[in-house]
Amino acid sequence: MDSRMIERIKNHIKNHKMAIVVFVCVLVAILSLDTWQQERFGEVDKAYYLMSQGKYDEAVQLFEDYLSVESSVYWAGIERVNRKYADYCTRENVEEALKQCQDKMVIQDKN
Repeated sequence: MDSRMIERIKNHIKNHKMAIVVFVCVLVAILSLDTWQQERFGEVDKAYYLMSQGKYDEAVQLFEDYLSVESSVYWAGIERVNRKYADYCTRENVEEALKQCQDKMVIQDKN
């Protein structure tokens, strides 16, 4: 083998290593984001459960935490990726649940 052939093989291997490193980095980022999002879904699930149990003050806090993301891209992604779960996790639906909790808390305070 001549030196040019060896150099081409080395460059080819180097390019594949770079592609693998980029792929692994992207995969780690996606898995991290998915873990974070699943924790958020767990919190909103808990908020709906607390709401059903009449624990509106605790539910309000969790709903507010869930709604703290201010990115329209994020919320559009939630609706696209989670279509079958979108009934309870969209911004509009969670805002409505938050309002219901707040209204129930006002009623409880009056009694």
